[in-house]
Amino acid sequence: MSLIADAQTRPLVVARALLIGLWIIAVAAALVLAPSAFAATQADWQFNEVARTVNGVSYETLAAVITGLNLAVGGLLLMTAAALLWRPLQPGSLIAALALTTLPFTSGSFGSAGATTYPAPWIALLSGLVTILAIVGGLALLALLFLFPDGRFYPARLRVPAAIGLLLTIAGITATFWIDNGWWLFIVGLLGVILLAVGGQIRRYRAAAAAQRRQTAGFVATVLAAPLWIVLSILDFSPLLSLMSGSVLLALLASGLYVAAQRGLWGEPPSRPVFTAATIGVALFAVATAGLWWDTNQPETVDLTALGESVNAVPVLFDTDVGMDDISALLYLLQHSNVDLRAITVNGVAFAHCQEGMHNVFGLLEVAHAPEIPVACGRAEAFPGGHPAPDDWRESADNLYGAQVTTGGRKEDERSAAELLADTIAAAPGEIVIIALGPLTNLAEAFQADPALAGQIKEIVIMGGALDAPGNVANEAEGISNEYAEWNFFADPTAADIVLASGAPITLVPLDATNDVPFTRGFYERLRADALTRPAVFTYNLIYLNPWWLDGGMYWWDTLTAAAALDTSLITVRDANLDVITDEGPEIGRVVESPAGSPTRVAVAADARHFEALFLAVLNRE
Repeated sequence: MSLIADAQTRPLVVARALLIGLWIIAVAAALVLAPSAFAATQADWQFNEVARTVNGVSYETLAAVITGLNLAVGGLLLMTAAALLWRPLQPGSLIAALALTTLPFTSGSFGSAGATTYPAPWIALLSGLVTILAIVGGLALLALLFLFPDGRFYPARLRVPAAIGLLLTIAGITATFWIDNGWWLFIVGLLGVILLAVGGQIRRYRAAAAAQRRQTAGFVATVLAAPLWIVLSILDFSPLLSLMSGSVLLALLASGLYVAAQRGLWGEPPSRPVFTAATIGVALFAVATAGLWWDTNQPETVDLTALGESVNAVPVLFDTDVGMDDISALLYLLQHSNVDLRAITVNGVAFAHCQEGMHNVFGLLEVAHAPEIPVACGRAEAFPGGHPAPDDWRESADNLYGAQVTTGGRKEDERSAAELLADTIAAAPGEIVIIALGPLTNLAEAFQADPALAGQIKEIVIMGGALDAPGNVANEAEGISNEYAEWNFFADPTAADIVLASGAPITLVPLDATNDVPFTRGFYERLRADALTRPAVFTYNLIYLNPWWLDGGMYWWDTLTAAAALDTSLITVRDANLDVITDEGPEIGRVVESPAGSPTRVAVAADARHFEALFLAVLNRE
C-alpha cells in the first residue's frame, strides 16, 4: 500500500517543486516590473477613460490609488499562492496556487514590460516572460474554474463542451489578427467557457456535503460574480466600476481560496499569523509606494524671474521638421524671456513638407504674436540612405494635426535653409545656439558647403538617436523592423553622421532621456485649468484634438530638448564618443559608442517633474 501511495504522491511532489520555482520566478518578475506600474497605469486606455470622467480628483491621486490597489492585489495573490503551496499535497490546492501565481501577470497588476526603461535586450526578454506568465494565468484560471476543489471535472461530461469552448476561445484569439472586430469571437467563446464552469461549480456545490459547502462558499460566490463582471465590462456601464471591479474580483478570488484552505478543504489549515503578517506587509508596501509616487509627482512651482531678462537673451537658431511636439517646442522658445530667436529653418524630408511646414511655422509665429523672423526650408529629399515618415504621418504634420492657423501675410526667406543657417552663424560667430529637432539635413548641407561653420557655433543641441534605450522606428505595418534607430536619425542617417563628425560642440538628447518625459494626462489637466496665454491655449487645443497622444507611447521629445538647451538642470549628461551607422540594413541610423567616434555630451535622463512645471510656466508667461 505504501508503494502505491508513493507512486500516487510522487507526481504531486514534482508538481509542487516546479510550482515553487515558478512562484520564485513570478516574484522576481513582479519586483522587476513594479517600477513600471505607474507608467503602465497612465498608459492604460481604461484608466484614461476613467480620468476623463472623474471630477474633483487629481490625475496624480487617481493614478496613485489605482496603481496602489493593483500592487496590493497582485501581492495578495502571490502571498495566497505561497500559503497554498505549503499545504498537504492535493491536486486542487496546486491548481489554485498555479492560478494565483500567474494571474497578476494576466491582469497586469505589476505593470507591463513595455512601460519599463530597461536597456535592450532586457525589455524583450522581460516581455516574453510576462507574456508566458499571462497566458499560463489565463489557462490556469479556466482549469481552476472547472477542477476546483479536487482536480476533477464535475459532472464528468463537462469535459467535451469545455474542450469545445476552449477551442472556440483560441479560434477567437486567432481571429482577432485576421478579422475586423474578431475579438468578439474570443469574448463569446470565453464567456461560454466561463458559464459552463459556473454551471459545473453550482452543481458541484449543491451536491456537496455541508462541510464542503462551508469551505467552498467564498470561491463559489466569486465564481458567480465573474460573469456579471464580464457583462459590465463589455457593456462599459461605468468605466470606473469596470476598472475597480477587476481588482476587487481578484482579491475576492484570493480570499475565497484562502478561506477554503483555512477551513480545512485541503487538510491542515495554513498558518494564519504568517499569512496575515505577509498580507499586511504587502498592503503597506503598496500604500507606501503609491504615496511616495503621489508625493514626488505633485506639480512643482517655478519662479520665472530666475529665467533672466531679454537683454541677456541667448541667440538661437531653430531647425525643425514641424512634427507634433516641435510645435510646442517653438511656442516654448517664443514665450521664453531668455531667448532671442534669430532664424527658423524647416526640414522637409521626413515629416512636414516644405511649403506646408513653413505655413505652419508662420501660423505659430502669429499665435505667439512674434516679430518677423526669417524662415526658410531646405531640400526635399534626405541624403542617400534616408527614410521619410509614412505618408499618413506626413499628412498629419502638413495639416498641423488638425489645428487651424493663419500666416498673417508672412513670407519665406529667399535663401535656402543651408544659406540662412550659414548667414545667421556668420553674423554672430561663437554666439549662436542651434536647436535641431528633426533630421539634420539642413545642417549637414551647410557644413558640406562650408566646413568652417562648425567652429563658429556655440553649441548644437540635437534631439535624436538612442543609445541604451530601444529605438522607436520599428513598425510592422510599415515594414520597418529596425529596433535600434530613432526617427530623426533614421530619416537621414548620413546627415546625422556628417553633423556629429563636424567638430561642432554637440549635446545630444536621445530617447534615453526623452523616455522620462511622456505625455501625461496630469499635465494635460493642469494645462486645461491654467492656460492663460494664446500659446498655452493652442497647446491645450492641439492635445484636445489628438487625445490618443495621452494613451501612451508619446513623449515630449523635442520640447524637452528645446528646454534643456536653455536649462541643463533638466537633464543628466555624460560624455561619449559617438558614431552613426549609415550602411543600409537592420541597424541603419543607430547611434553607437566607439573609440573613434565624435566627442559628444549625451543626455541619459531627464527631470520630468521640473520639466512639466517649467514648460507650463513658460507657456503661460505674459
